[in-house]
Amino acid sequence: MKKLLAAGGVIAVAVAALTGCSGGSGDAASCQNKIVNSDAKQVTMWAWYPNFEPVVDQFNKTHKDVQICWTNTGAGNDEYTKFSTAIQAGSGAPDVVMLESEVVPSYIADGSIVNLSKLGADKVKSNYSEGAWSDISNGGSAYAIPVDGGPVGLLYRKDLFDKYGLTVPTTWDEYAADAEKIKQATGGKTLMTDFRGTAAPTRRRCSLRRAPLRSSSPASRTSRST
Repeated sequence: MKKLLAAGGVIAVAVAALTGCSGGSGDAASCQNKIVNSDAKQVTMWAWYPNFEPVVDQFNKTHKDVQICWTNTGAGNDEYTKFSTAIQAGSGAPDVVMLESEVVPSYIADGSIVNLSKLGADKVKSNYSEGAWSDISNGGSAYAIPVDGGPVGLLYRKDLFDKYGLTVPTTWDEYAADAEKIKQATGGKTLMTDFRGTAAPTRRRCSLRRAPLRSSSPASRTSRST
């Protein structure tokens, strides 16, 4: 089974080596971009950003020895489902895949993606912020290359915070403590959560999105990689 290289926030993940790539034009029919040199080895890539197409086209125009075969197999979970299925089947996975940083740890854990530090990824570490690089790293090694990221923040109901004597959390420990306080104070009828669908329909939720928290946890960031 092929191991893939991951890239992160949005990140790109790739297969271990070009020796696993296809040669010639056998896969060209599945590409959503133009293969300029059909005799060159091809690197297959799954990514949902439309702007990847002109980038891939530029690469193919300027490289004779290798070509990128780009396919949009769907965004987010649509792609992840296909990717996981291909990994389990042992065939059909691309050489490079776009992932969001929050799913990278699971692919590292099951050995599906490759340690990029062993392939020289650390040479570009200085090009990225500490936070972006930590999102795609595990045990001091990089498993992806960040290609996109953005700030996130916390939205909260001030009236509910005032009513129950809560202060705005600045760490995840404080967030958890506030969540427990409001749950106990309302008998479980009002819950703090950062994603939809976790509370029963009869309960009220404080809608939250994360803010920069003074914590060692990287959870206050979102990013994507390749």
